[in-house]
Amino acid sequence: MTGKRNSAHRQAQRKYPAEKCERCGGTRTLQRHHQDRNPHNNEEMNVEVLCQKCHTAEHMARGDWGCGPVLPRPCVICGETYQPDRKKRGKLCPNPECLREMGRRSAAKRWHGENTSLGLPSE
Repeated sequence: MTGKRNSAHRQAQRKYPAEKCERCGGTRTLQRHHQDRNPHNNEEMNVEVLCQKCHTAEHMARGDWGCGPVLPRPCVICGETYQPDRKKRGKLCPNPECLREMGRRSAAKRWHGENTSLGLPSE
């Protein structure tokens, strides 16, 4: 971590030293979890000491681990709204026709340049 976020998390670590996880009692890789997701709010009621496993589970349960919640999005080919997979945050719906069309456009771009709307070579 770097910058301001790092200093806010370090303040929580200094303010709330810990020996065990408040949920499972584990003693390895302890972290401070901010209930309101604001690392600058280091009030006692907002900070919970968790092991890495419980901390990850807490964020996964709320859908805000990593890049944040996965929201429905429109497919760039057909325009239909779909729910992307958390691991594959692609721009395409799982429709086989859309996947085939995107493959065709990608191949045309590799072989013929930027004009891929019709798959024709750019002039």
